[in-house]
Amino acid sequence: MTKEGTKGNVFLYTTLLHACNLNSDLSAAQRCLKRMKNEGVLPNVVTYNVLLAGCAATGDIEKAKKLMVSLKEEGLRPNTRTHNNLMKTYIAGKDPAGAFSVFATMQVHGVSPSLATFHTLSSACQAVGDWKRAISVMVDM
Repeated sequence: MTKEGTKGNVFLYTTLLHACNLNSDLSAAQRCLKRMKNEGVLPNVVTYNVLLAGCAATGDIEKAKKLMVSLKEEGLRPNTRTHNNLMKTYIAGKDPAGAFSVFATMQVHGVSPSLATFHTLSSACQAVGDWKRAISVMVDM
């Protein structure tokens, strides 16, 4: 972009972040996000969802928490996909209880769960062998 003299936009940068995820390169994603902000391009909730998907792929709970703080500091509102990706991060990070904490937060803030939300919660139950709770999650759908 710089060589061509063109400025990136939120869609281009979000696509680049997705490419970083596909290559499991979270450090490149962080550099890309920093460059994006330095160029005055503001990330949107989709941008953060892509970044959180990268955290979910690696189980990096701490990075996901920091991203959630940044998202909120920028005045963005987490949506269902945001929370689903955060729950997946907790599961991948070997903290399935954290996924249920995220679900509780969703409910408090009035964010509607999707079928994917319940599937993710079911995965959290499976991770710890809590089949009774898994069935309860499915009944609550």
